[in-house]
Amino acid sequence: MVRALREKGREVALVTTGDPAIQVLEAEGESFQDIRDVDELRVRYPVPSLLLLSMCSGWGVFPKIIPAFAGVCSRVILQDDIWGGNIWTVWRDAQHRPDYVCVNDLFAQEHIVTRAWPGFPVQNIKITGFPALDKYAAYDCVQIERKVRSALLLSEDWPIVLFAGTLKGTTQALQEVVSVLNQAQATYFVPRQHPRMVREAPEELEPWRAALSNFRGPGAMLEETSSILTSSLIAAASIVLATASSVHLEATVLRKATIAILYPSIGMPEFLEATRGELNEYPLAALGCCAKAQDRDELRDLLIRGLRGSLALEENQRKNFLLDGRNAERVAEAIQALI
Repeated sequence: MVRALREKGREVALVTTGDPAIQVLEAEGESFQDIRDVDELRVRYPVPSLLLLSMCSGWGVFPKIIPAFAGVCSRVILQDDIWGGNIWTVWRDAQHRPDYVCVNDLFAQEHIVTRAWPGFPVQNIKITGFPALDKYAAYDCVQIERKVRSALLLSEDWPIVLFAGTLKGTTQALQEVVSVLNQAQATYFVPRQHPRMVREAPEELEPWRAALSNFRGPGAMLEETSSILTSSLIAAASIVLATASSVHLEATVLRKATIAILYPSIGMPEFLEATRGELNEYPLAALGCCAKAQDRDELRDLLIRGLRGSLALEENQRKNFLLDGRNAERVAEAIQALI
C-alpha cells in the first residue's frame, strides 16, 4: 500500500511498533521508523493528513493512535486483515474506530464490520481485497512444487499434505490429522509448527511431539522443512489443513484444496473465542472457498475427496478472491479519493 501511494506521488511515513514488521521491512529493504509510544508519534507527526492503520496490529501503541489523533487528523483508514480477528476485541470500542475501513469482500462488509461496529456507515466500508495477497499473483505453483520436491529430496510421486499449526488447541487437531492419514493413501505429510508456538504456546510443544510420534503412514512424514517458506509449502501442497488460520486464505488464493478442522470441541472454541462468539460460521467456509470438517469421519471423507481433486472449491475461490496483484493499488485509489 505504501509503495502504491508513493507511486501516486504521495508522501508517506512508514511507522512500525516492533517485530515482526521490522523483520519483514528490513528483508525488503524498506525505510521505516520504529515508534512504540503514541506521545512520541504525536511529536513526530503532529498533524498528519491521513492515518492508515493495519487491523492486524491489535497490540501495543496501535489501538491508542485513533483516540490520540482525534480532532487532529481529518481521515483515519483501517485496513482489515483476514476478516478482522481484532475487530471483535481491541478495535471494537467506539473510540478506536476509524472513519473508513478497507475489506476484502462483501461478506466482510455485511457480516463482520456492520456487526462488530453497529451504526458504522456502509458507504465507508471499501471493498478492495487484501493487499498482503498481491504477492501470490506471480506464483507458479507447478514450478514451486517442483523446486520444493527437489529441495526435500522427494523421490515418490505422492501428494503433499500440509498441516499448518496454530497456537492454542492446535495439537488436538494435529492428532486428528495423524489418525486419518494413518488410514489414507500414501502421502508426504508436512506438519508445520506455528512460528510463535515456542514463545506464545509452549504448553503445546510436548503434545505436538506426542501427536507426531503416532504417525504410522502409509507414506512419509517430513518434520524438518524449515528451509522452505510456508508460502512455498502451500503452493506445493495438494491439500492444506489447519484450524482457523490465515493459511486457508493463502491456500484459497492459490486455488488449493483446503480444509478447516473445526469440531465443536477442537478448533471451533478458539475461533468463537477470537470472534467473541459473534461469528458462528467460518468465513471461508461460508463463501464456499474452504471445506469444513466437524468430526473425524467428515475429516476423513474430505481428505479423500481433496486428494482426488473433488472438493469443488475453485469456482468460489476465483469468484471471491481476485488474483490480479492490484489489491494494494485499489486501497491506494480509495485513499486518493478521500484526500
